[in-house]
Amino acid sequence: MAQLKHIKTRLTSVKNTQQITKAMKMIAAVKLRKVQHLVEASRPFSDHILDMIYPLFAEREPTDLSPYLKRQFVLDGQNPQTVRLIVVTADKGLCSSYNTNAIRTAEQELEDLLAQGHRVTIDVVGKRGADYFKKHHKARFGTFHEDIGRQFTRDLSISLMKTYRQDYLNGEFNHIICVFTEFVSTMTQKVRTKTLLPIHPGLLSKEHATPHAKTMAPFLVEPEPKTMAEELIGTFLDTRFYQVLLDSIASEHGARMMAMENATKNAKDMISKLNRKYNQQRQANITSEILDIVGGAEALT
Repeated sequence: MAQLKHIKTRLTSVKNTQQITKAMKMIAAVKLRKVQHLVEASRPFSDHILDMIYPLFAEREPTDLSPYLKRQFVLDGQNPQTVRLIVVTADKGLCSSYNTNAIRTAEQELEDLLAQGHRVTIDVVGKRGADYFKKHHKARFGTFHEDIGRQFTRDLSISLMKTYRQDYLNGEFNHIICVFTEFVSTMTQKVRTKTLLPIHPGLLSKEHATPHAKTMAPFLVEPEPKTMAEELIGTFLDTRFYQVLLDSIASEHGARMMAMENATKNAKDMISKLNRKYNQQRQANITSEILDIVGGAEALT
């Protein structure tokens, strides 16, 4: 009887856990649908804004029109740079290996940068990443942004990127590299490393221009091209960072939804096994009691 009670207690506990994981899966699915729509809607703008920028640089030297473009784009050991490494993680766990993969990739990127002699400061979006880097790289830890996913808006993204752009123009760092998780589908998320600043001049070259941009007539630009270029490239940078955060938030919800779905399935399997074990034990107890009764009756005869 004691064993039956123990199995029944475990059964109740697993059923309660299953209800929680099922609810968390549904919440993550609702949040994912909202963010996924924003991800899909923002990508065309991010891609086609280059169509507006390319004609401004078609017959001009990019580095003359914007301070965000440099010839020295590639980081190597010959020219040590000051690098701001932004790592995007989640505030919470229970999202499979989402946080672990981002932190592992950031660690590898940090190791490579330090091996080349660069000076690195780590900024983190998300509490999980902040807890890790505060513990393991406290001397290099910079700023920490929390609750981005819960109160995320485009204005918030632009505000953060505006700060980074101003720090870049003030010479506080030479490069800004972002480690984030790209949203591919509900079941697939890939950790990416993207250099946000400086912009590679080749990105605005004819080789990277879309067919539509190549066939566009030359612009008559007012005000002067330099002013227009700074505005458009600023918008381009804001949009790229917005896309980075959107992808990361969507990936977090997708990873959490799949993790909770797997947890719900595992709970269902465990409930089935516990029910079978409970019935087997109950049947064994009944059989034992019958044998005791029969044995007692035979002893009386």
